[in-house]
Amino acid sequence: MTAGTPSRRLILGGCAALMTLSGCSASPSPRLYMLVPRPATPVGPFVGTIDVKRVDLAKYLDRTQIVRYGATYELMLSEFNLWGEDLADMVTRVLVENLIPLLPGSQVYSDSTALTLPAPDVMLEIDIDRFELDSAGKV
Repeated sequence: MTAGTPSRRLILGGCAALMTLSGCSASPSPRLYMLVPRPATPVGPFVGTIDVKRVDLAKYLDRTQIVRYGATYELMLSEFNLWGEDLADMVTRVLVENLIPLLPGSQVYSDSTALTLPAPDVMLEIDIDRFELDSAGKV
């Protein structure tokens, strides 16, 4: 070995030190978000059975990460901002929870219920193709 060539031990020690340092860098903890029902007052005299079908989402929304539109035709994926549960299931559940106080006396349920219920009077199907904040900060 010549004086200008690093030894094998020095190289292995340097690699071990780099691996140790890279393991010490902390990535941010993910933040989980949930949708919640809105407070409501009863609105109508409808009394019946409402079957809320599982909400269909645009494919770009069907992921755990929160996705937003950036510039025109650009989607931005939030690596550390995640939905706390499957978005379609969460929207369906919150929709049912929002309808129950709005329509007292009605029976509101989703397809995911394990109960056997009579044929509904109303079947509600929703397809969401965009889920964005407006300029006032409301979805």
